[in-house]
Amino acid sequence: MKGAIAIFIVCPLLGGLPLIGWISYALTGRQLAKLGTGNISVSAAFYHGGKLAGILAVLSGSFKGIAAVILARTFFSLARSGK
Repeated sequence: MKGAIAIFIVCPLLGGLPLIGWISYALTGRQLAKLGTGNISVSAAFYHGGKLAGILAVLSGSFKGIAAVILARTFFSLARSGK
């Protein structure tokens, strides 16, 4: 039960972090929400922020997904192992 509560609270918070916007703002000083269509995405980070901002945006998205999977595996390791 504790694991389900943690996943239902931590994963949406983790997914809601605007890391792509923060990364591109830190590197370029430009807010993606005010550029182009206002879309804050990996492609917008590449287009408006450059290669480094785009690569870091991809990595941040990947790490957020990996963190969610690790969190789930931590709490539900018995179900995964079949015991």
